[in-house]
Amino acid sequence: DFDAFELYGQTVSNATLGLWLARVLHRSNSAKGDSPKFAGLMDLMVCQGRWFSSVRYAFVRVCMLHIDQASGWEPLTPQAPNTVPSNRFFAEVAGCFDAVWSKWVGQAPDFVPEGQDIERLSTAVKGELGMR
Repeated sequence: DFDAFELYGQTVSNATLGLWLARVLHRSNSAKGDSPKFAGLMDLMVCQGRWFSSVRYAFVRVCMLHIDQASGWEPLTPQAPNTVPSNRFFAEVAGCFDAVWSKWVGQAPDFVPEGQDIERLSTAVKGELGMR
């Protein structure tokens, strides 16, 4: 059974995980049990080849430090607000990554990113965001 999950250094129940996933994914799911929560985690974590999912997952892993940030630091309850950036925001940032990456790969089809390139990609995406 999948009774709990560790988020940000704390173990949370399936019910709390469901409330958190509803905010992060911007989709409610009132289904009981562990399978819907596991499916939600897969929706969040499987992001290879998808900029939108990658940006959202990076936000959850890097920008968020605590489960209650998803609800404006209120305890997660069904009534608590959702303060996770909108899917539109994630799509906008993903579009910037796609534009910059496509340009880089177009200029060097054999491009293999290395440590310094990741920093340059980040800077280029910030610039692209600033132009939008």
